Parts: sequence; C-alpha cells; structure tokens
Amino acid sequence: MLCALVVLLAPAAFGQSVWNGSGGNGLWSNDGNWSVPLGGNGFTTGLTFAGATNLSTTNDLTSGTATVVAFDATAGAFTLAGNALTLSGSIVNGSSGILQTLSLPLVLTSNTHAVTASSGTLAISGNVSGGPADGITALNFSGGVSTLMLSGSNSYTGNTRVT
Repeated sequence: MLCALVVLLAPAAFGQSVWNGSGGNGLWSNDGNWSVPLGGNGFTTGLTFAGATNLSTTNDLTSGTATVVAFDATAGAFTLAGNALTLSGSIVNGSSGILQTLSLPLVLTSNTHAVTASSGTLAISGNVSGGPADGITALNFSGGVSTLMLSGSNSYTGNTRVT
C-alpha cells in the first residue's frame, strides 16, 4: 500500500506534470489534460509534452512558472500558444525529427536558460523578455544536427550563446 502511495505522489513531489491531452480540448486549465493538474494560476512545475492528443495547446492561465518545458520522445508536433509563461529553467526537445513550436510569450527569470533540441526542431516565435541584469547568458542554444529558430520581437536581457 505504501509503495502505491509513493508512486502516485512521485510526479508531484518532483514538480513535473505531463501533458496527455485527454481533457477533450487544448486548454492548460483543464485538469484532465495533465498527469498532475497544474492547479490553476500561479503554478510552478516542470511541463512535459508527450503523445499526439490535442497538439495545439493554449495557456489560458494568467500566471505560472515552468521549471522546464520538455517534449519527450513520443511527442507529436506541438504548438504552445496563449498567455505568457515564466521560464525558470530549460527548454528541451527530445522528439526525433519533429517541429515543436512555442508561440506563447516567454518571460525569463534571472537564471541561464539552456535551449536544446537534441534530435528535433524547436521554434520559439513568441516574444522572449526578462532575463539577467548582470550580463550572464540568458539563452544558451545547443543541439547536434537539430534546428533551433528564435523569431519574434525579443526584448530579453543578457547574452545569447549558440554552441
């Protein structure tokens, strides 16, 4: 019984919610779309997008912080749109040969943000703002044969590094 309880609590304990899209629409506020509900405005958790259900998603929440935005190996071609998302961590695309699009605005915290696309294409077309005031790297783009695209009217502070 205790083992089952630990397994059920593990995703929340590690601050991770996985998009399964089974809520019947693409809204982030719909608890049925997530393995662990975001809990409404003001959430702070890692977001992983997986599978191929409701690939056009809309952040209809007015505030929230992602400690990571990840697309796993099973992810179809997602588009993340809607309200601004505060990003305190990295963006990772692990889906092979798949274009993942972030068209929602991103607000960077003062941390360095790694943006990697190890095997797929990542397009960030929403405005990217915020970032460090001390001139450290705001965005660190890396990835083997992947394509990383940054477009939009970006106003973030700090350096941009491509490796």
